[in-house]
Amino acid sequence: MRTKTAVIVTMILLLFNVILIFLVDLLTFKMIPGRAISGNGNPAFILWFIEIPAYVFLLLGICYIVNKEKYFTNRSIYYPLLFLLIIVASVYLQYNHANHINSTNANLIDEYGWINQYTNTIYINYYTFLMGIFTLLGLQSLFQRIKKV
Repeated sequence: MRTKTAVIVTMILLLFNVILIFLVDLLTFKMIPGRAISGNGNPAFILWFIEIPAYVFLLLGICYIVNKEKYFTNRSIYYPLLFLLIIVASVYLQYNHANHINSTNANLIDEYGWINQYTNTIYINYYTFLMGIFTLLGLQSLFQRIKKV
């Protein structure tokens, strides 16, 4: 596959993943204190089976483009440090997001487990999306830096 085609396919996958994450967030029920729980099942869970393979293909596309174009061939340490900073920020934001959902839905998590109609966004959200992409980019920049030495 040529690089230009790979870039176009990867950009389409990026947009598709962002739309799927938005849909998972939209279809995840929000707990409203004092109201009954929803009995409508878990419609966002179906999107997991589309989002996870699409996300894996997105990461493979990014990996292919970065290796083919040799974006991180210089010996700069700034790229790995920048990616590490973004990863740490994403982990912190994900931790706060998960704690907020846990504190809001604590009794539902105890009753229904960690995968229910109120907890989909713990797993599929923009923080985990960014964590995966920047972890991949950080590892690639480190590997290309080590390979050059």
